[in-house]
Amino acid sequence: MAPNPLAQEAVLREAYRRAGVLPGRIQYVEAHGTGTFLGDPIEAKALGTVLALDRPRGRPCALGSVKTNIGHLEAAAGIAGVIKVALALKHREIPPSLRFLEPNPHIPFETLPLRVQTKPGQWSSEFGPALAGVTSLGFGGTNAHVVLEEVPRSDPGIHNGDGGIKNPQSRIRNAKSAHSPSVHLLPVYVLPLSARSPEALQTLARAYQDFLAASRSGASLGDICYTASVRRSHHDYRLAVTGNSSEQLTAGLEAFCGAKLVLVSLRAAASPVTTENWFSCFPARAPNGGAWDES
Repeated sequence: MAPNPLAQEAVLREAYRRAGVLPGRIQYVEAHGTGTFLGDPIEAKALGTVLALDRPRGRPCALGSVKTNIGHLEAAAGIAGVIKVALALKHREIPPSLRFLEPNPHIPFETLPLRVQTKPGQWSSEFGPALAGVTSLGFGGTNAHVVLEEVPRSDPGIHNGDGGIKNPQSRIRNAKSAHSPSVHLLPVYVLPLSARSPEALQTLARAYQDFLAASRSGASLGDICYTASVRRSHHDYRLAVTGNSSEQLTAGLEAFCGAKLVLVSLRAAASPVTTENWFSCFPARAPNGGAWDES
């Protein structure tokens, strides 16, 4: 099936609209890039058309493909691209596309805001956090594009000894505004708890609530949440609360312990699909910032 350039453009525009990102802010795109004379020019032209929007002059978007490293993994090709870009963002370096000798003659690079990444490069911080896109195209004509942003680099000066926040009024960048300045983001912690019964989960939640409320041991919230996540067994009845301070996590646990909820066991995926296999999932805080009402 021949690729559809208009469909690819539509997917790109929708992905950036949902991410709240101007296409011109994207610094790197991990292309599907199979090396074909038909597919690659269509993909490149679609990318060039959309990424040109609001792009500063002289700032072409870097282009590459992990297929030059490991070949075409077919059904796993898309996730391989995601992993590559996640690592590139983590290490703050854009890797080169290997063995690039000359451009596809059917791709008008001279008129597109694209350039093939031929050597290791750095992410620019001039316009805020590093942003990248990953494209993957399926055999049946499915088009997919995801937008990835670097993890915010927290400032040690805003943390206190127990992993909380010294200054809760620290500014938070509005991810929906592509023109917002780059500012410090408060770290958000996830505390996952589980038990073999609803009663045991309530008891565990109360224990963590008391521990966090009284804890002045100097243990960081990151360490506490990490231990609960990867150093504890996970059972059928589960709870997760989020927050950027011990006070927020304590409030979430308090809301859970005080709520009149019916907990349903999380069964194995191989079990028959019945109402006994359902499970409930809810945030620890209401959308307005307050606790969920018991009604």
